[in-house]
Amino acid sequence: MAAQGTADPGPSAKTTKATLIDVGSRLILEQGYHQTGIQDVLQAAGVPKGSFYYYFPSKEAFALEVIAQFAAAYLARLEQHLGDTTASPLTRLRRHYEELLARFERRGCRGGCLLAISVRNWRINTPACGHSWTSR
Repeated sequence: MAAQGTADPGPSAKTTKATLIDVGSRLILEQGYHQTGIQDVLQAAGVPKGSFYYYFPSKEAFALEVIAQFAAAYLARLEQHLGDTTASPLTRLRRHYEELLARFERRGCRGGCLLAISVRNWRINTPACGHSWTSR
């Protein structure tokens, strides 16, 4: 097996990593970071344990990737709504909040903001992760 990060893992491996991140994001939103175990993610994703450790050296490193993906998607949605200069600022804000509410309703009003949940939990319980995001 190649050392982590030394070779292009190919399309199926990229899909495996994306699946782990997607499933991890959903589970952390629903259950919280500390209640979501690596085994929970692996089982829900249908991925063997070795695949997890190929991409992520630890649960904390995995969580940071989950947050990075969540933040990138959130920023893209913000740019989509707030960057539309053809609409008034109030209309842009309304569109943004309407989408947030619709997403929250689709999840059965479970979850919330992964960034807020994670930073709050990690700052108290996992100083390395909390510091990484609160110092930016």
